[in-house]
Amino acid sequence: MRIQTQFLVVIFSLILIVGMNVVMVSETVSENIVKQEIYNQLESTAQSRANHIESFLELEKTTVQQLSQSIVIQKLLLTAKNDEEYAKAFNDVEKRLKSRVEIGKHTYGVFVLDKKGVIIASDEEADIGKDKSNDPYFLGGRQGVFAKDVYTSGTEGIDSLAFSAPIVDDNNEFLGVVVMAVFVEALDEITADTTGLGETEEIYIVNRDGYMITPSRFVTDTLLKQKVDTENTRKCFADLERFGAREHEPEAISFKSYRGTDVIGVHVPVPEMEWCLLAEMSEEEAFAPLAKLTKTMLSLLALLSILISRTITKPIVKLHHGTEEIEKGNLDYKVGTDARDEIGQLSRSFDSMTANLKKSRDELEEYSKGLESWRT
Repeated sequence: MRIQTQFLVVIFSLILIVGMNVVMVSETVSENIVKQEIYNQLESTAQSRANHIESFLELEKTTVQQLSQSIVIQKLLLTAKNDEEYAKAFNDVEKRLKSRVEIGKHTYGVFVLDKKGVIIASDEEADIGKDKSNDPYFLGGRQGVFAKDVYTSGTEGIDSLAFSAPIVDDNNEFLGVVVMAVFVEALDEITADTTGLGETEEIYIVNRDGYMITPSRFVTDTLLKQKVDTENTRKCFADLERFGAREHEPEAISFKSYRGTDVIGVHVPVPEMEWCLLAEMSEEEAFAPLAKLTKTMLSLLALLSILISRTITKPIVKLHHGTEEIEKGNLDYKVGTDARDEIGQLSRSFDSMTANLKKSRDELEEYSKGLESWRT
C-alpha cells in the first residue's frame, strides 16, 4: 500500500473517530434543544386551540341560557293549551326559535321541552310532540346550563352538539328546558385549521370514551369511530382525573400514534366536557433539520480528513518523486519546501545533498576532461 494511501486511511480514521464522537455529543444536545422547541410549539398551539374550544363552549352556553330567560318562552309554558292566548304565545315562540337558528352560525335546531320532557315548540314543526325525557340534554338541562357530548342525531343523522338550559318562572319553579342543537363542524373549524402546522402535524379531540370527535388529517370517517388509545390519551385522562379543572403543566412525550407512527405529542384536557385535545407531529419531520445537519457535518469531516492527509502526504510524495528523478540522473530537480517541520527540513537536506552530488559529478567530469587533455 502506498504511503499516501496509508496516511489517508490513518488520518481519515482518526478524524472520523474523533469527529463522530463530537457529532454524537452535538447531535444529542441538538436533539434535546430541537425536541424542546417542538414541544413548546405543540404546547402553544394545543393550548391556543383548547382556549378557542372553551370559548366556543362558553359562548354557546351563554346563548342558550339567555334564550331560556326569554319572556315569550316562559309565557308559552305558563299558558294552558286551551287558553285563547296559547296560539299567539306559540307563534311568538316559534318566531323566536327560527330567528335564533337564522342568526346562529352553527345552530341548526332550537326547541322547547315542557317539564315532562316533551317538545312543545320547535323551529321544525315535525319535532313537536316528541318525548325527549330520557335524553341527556333534558336530564342535564333540568339541573342547569348543560352541554351534551358529540352525537349523531337519530332522526336526521346530523353530527351534533347540544346545549340546554332550564326555564323557570319568577318564583324559580321549573317549567321546562330549551335546547339548541349545533353542527359539530363548529369544533372541526377550530381543530382542522392547518395554518402554521407542519406537514405531519395534526390536532384533534377525543371524547371521554377515547373516540375521535373531530376529523383526522390523515384518516377519513373517524367521528365516533376511530378509537385512540395511545400513551398521550392515557396521560391526558389521568390528568383529568388527577387535576380536574385545575391548571397544570402538560407533559410532552414521544410515542406511537393511533396510526402506528412515531410522533412527538402533547395533550390539553378540556375538563368541562372531559375531552382531550391532542397535538402531534411525526418525529421524522421534527428531526429532519437535525438529520440534515448531521449529514452535512459528517461530509465536512470526510472532506477535512482528505485535505489534512493530502497536506501531510504531499511533501512526502514530492520527495519520493525527487528520488525517482535523481535516479534518472536529473540532479537539477528540487523538492525543497518552506515548511518548518521535519519533512520540510528533510526536503531541504535532500536538495543540499543533490546539489553536492551534482557538484561532485561536475568536478569529476572536469577532472576526467583534464586527464584526457594531458594524455593527448
